[in-house]
Amino acid sequence: MIDCYTKLSTTTTINTELLNLCNDGSAWIDPSIGTFCQKHPSMELIRSDPFLNWVCENYILYDFRTSVHIFMLRPWSHYQLHTDKFRSASINMLINPGADSISYFQTSEFYKLQCSITELQYEPLRYYLFNSRIPHAMTNRDSERYLLSISLKYDYATMKGLLADYSFLN
Repeated sequence: MIDCYTKLSTTTTINTELLNLCNDGSAWIDPSIGTFCQKHPSMELIRSDPFLNWVCENYILYDFRTSVHIFMLRPWSHYQLHTDKFRSASINMLINPGADSISYFQTSEFYKLQCSITELQYEPLRYYLFNSRIPHAMTNRDSERYLLSISLKYDYATMKGLLADYSFLN
């Protein structure tokens, strides 16, 4: 079986603050390259969560501003199957876990028009290590979907080992 994601043993301590940021009325940055709009949470907010502080101190891909995002997927939209070009792993958390959306990975191809998938069912407040090199997609239904995503400087297998070493895996 393909190792697409890993549920971490730690949960967020700042979900209310992140959700407030999503709904505060300030403008979302629209990159005009698809359905993802984004906001950048403050470094102070992210570092107030002990786990995220540890991640940002040691493992972000670039600088804080280009590695830490809140992504918003608009209602009734689909982000096509893809692999991330500039990162191979991330820490993700669905900020509004009641959102009617599905995240999935393509785990094999049967024919050109069919494939098997593995769904990632986000648990409330839970962090996940996400393998960005496996083809993945998101489909959203009738409300916005907010995702905290932190780009990591090491590949998925390396990060999984580091997270295990520090007892962040179940």
